[in-house]
Amino acid sequence: VSAYIPCYNNKSSIITAVNSILDQTHPVDELIVIDDGSTDGSTEKLNNLPISIHKTNKNMGRGYVRNLAMKLCKNEFILCCDATNKIGPDFIEIALQCLLKETNACSVSGPVKSYDKSNLASRWRSRHLFKDYIQHKPNSTNVSSLITYGTLMKKSVILELGNFNPLLKHSEDEDMAFRINKSKYYSLGNSDLEIICVIKNSLFEVFERYWRWNIGRHEKFSARTYFSNIKCSIKPMAQIDISNNDYLAAMVSLIYPHYSILKSISNSFSKNKNIIH
Repeated sequence: VSAYIPCYNNKSSIITAVNSILDQTHPVDELIVIDDGSTDGSTEKLNNLPISIHKTNKNMGRGYVRNLAMKLCKNEFILCCDATNKIGPDFIEIALQCLLKETNACSVSGPVKSYDKSNLASRWRSRHLFKDYIQHKPNSTNVSSLITYGTLMKKSVILELGNFNPLLKHSEDEDMAFRINKSKYYSLGNSDLEIICVIKNSLFEVFERYWRWNIGRHEKFSARTYFSNIKCSIKPMAQIDISNNDYLAAMVSLIYPHYSILKSISNSFSKNKNIIH
């Protein structure tokens, strides 16, 4: 098993992610950290650990890093753990059994959780980004999505399907999931796989992550989508917040759709400006 950690300005959490992989009950043969143009010295404290560090000259984006990882890792089974997360000590052991058991399964992952609910941003993140209120079915089930923040995947299948798109700054997992779902392969979800987010986010950072996770690789955002998001922000999002007596979080839920459309318009304007010049 090979493992890689994509890293971008994750100085506060990268060591935790690295140690969670080095402490696995099923050891990895290699661990690669890909520093995607960090400016905060993210990898400075990793030099004495048994890992390889690869750095890009500038931030290239999630698609480029995952594409590079598939080329750098030498083994068929490749673990990805984002630098913002840590995984349970038996993650690889459980995940490997899943992929060995099902020939056409090409990846397996679990739900991400956060035990920190100490402030408004972390509570909203847990409830609406990580959806920790959902009761997941035990054991492995087929899923239509590919989750890359904590997953074990088969290198041969990812390369067979064309590898991750290096041009995508985000939603590279959605793009690969689309190709997987059109093929004979499928992805698995397993609730026994433990993935824990170990960083704190500001409310703005949570909004940014939520937008990235939900907007899609083409960043298409219409008036219809906007009003649909407003409807969703009321029910179920604000409704769930209120049922937890979290009225501040309910206000945040109602604000999010407006941030999302402003973000999408801003990105669209930036792209058009770049095309003009």
